[in-house]
Amino acid sequence: MNSNVKDKLTLIAKKKSEEGRFLPDGIDEGELSVFLDSCKTELGREPPRDYLEFLKLHNGLTVEGVFFYSTKRLPIVGSTAKTLAFVEMNVISRDVEELKGFFVFGDSDQDEYVLDFFQRYVSSSR
Repeated sequence: MNSNVKDKLTLIAKKKSEEGRFLPDGIDEGELSVFLDSCKTELGREPPRDYLEFLKLHNGLTVEGVFFYSTKRLPIVGSTAKTLAFVEMNVISRDVEELKGFFVFGDSDQDEYVLDFFQRYVSSSR
């Protein structure tokens, strides 16, 4: 994972901590194995290594209206809401023809954060 991304995640975690909120803990190898099996079964492929590295640090992210999907629905600290699950959200997005060749990693009010299977990360306006 890019060191700039790690630094930003550390900063976000610190700021959340100062507010009495926390980012989810990362997943362990057992959870990773279950997640990868689910991805292969439901989506036909594994997510890229960088996303898996992110999940090892934080299993999802909810900050300022931006959501990066977790391996499963998890409670959001300080809220009654839950995170959005990667496989579930990608199965739903497959209903949109234009998204069938993409992994969707997260979203905000107006954008989806996706990876074209044949390219690199892009942001797609809804």
